[in-house]
Amino acid sequence: MLTVDEVTEIFYLSDEFSKEFEFTFKKHLLKADIGKRQRNKPNRLSNSEVMTILIAFHLSGMRNLKHFYLFYVCKHMEQEFPYLVSYNRFVELQQQVALLLVLFLKTCRMGTCTGISFIDSTALKVCHREKILKCYAIQGKKQLGDRIFGYLLKSELLQAYTPDERLTVWNQFIGNNIAPSDAKLHANPRLNRSRIDNLTLAEHLESILDFYNEIGLEKAIAIIRKDIAKVSAKA
Repeated sequence: MLTVDEVTEIFYLSDEFSKEFEFTFKKHLLKADIGKRQRNKPNRLSNSEVMTILIAFHLSGMRNLKHFYLFYVCKHMEQEFPYLVSYNRFVELQQQVALLLVLFLKTCRMGTCTGISFIDSTALKVCHREKILKCYAIQGKKQLGDRIFGYLLKSELLQAYTPDERLTVWNQFIGNNIAPSDAKLHANPRLNRSRIDNLTLAEHLESILDFYNEIGLEKAIAIIRKDIAKVSAKA
């Protein structure tokens, strides 16, 4: 954990920056003439104090901000921060200082690059691209890459309009080791791998929808939901 002197130093630097930023920022604000008095009361916990707590959290080694605030700051740093607020209010205040904190770190506390950089190697929970192309159907394992790829084309997330362009993008996106079932790769996903009954097709579309929900492609999700509704009505 940081010493009191280190916390004081962080607060001093962030407070000086905060004052300078607010002074410059207010000079460029446009005043809205709405005929009503606007609240200009300062927060109980100042911006520089919120910034100091957030920086101290990231330097503390703790992973949970709520535990750090409630069980460390509120219990062991009351003298340094005499006007602490509830955790819910602190969450609201940290949203207000997000821009200020980023600018402070970027302009004042960005260290000189030594040529050695680190990246976050935490694994993201996404499917392997070869698993994306496979699904279990009633008759056994079937490759659904054509239809999955078709939704990327139909939602224009991949802009390829001729069969040659689609095949080129397929090779870039999926690889040469898995060939599409139909070399034409229709932009209408319902034409791809369509030789199955509507009930099985609906199951396949549900699997595809689950995948797109995981990776958050909203534009494709809306199209798949419409197709599921049409297929389910016929099943």
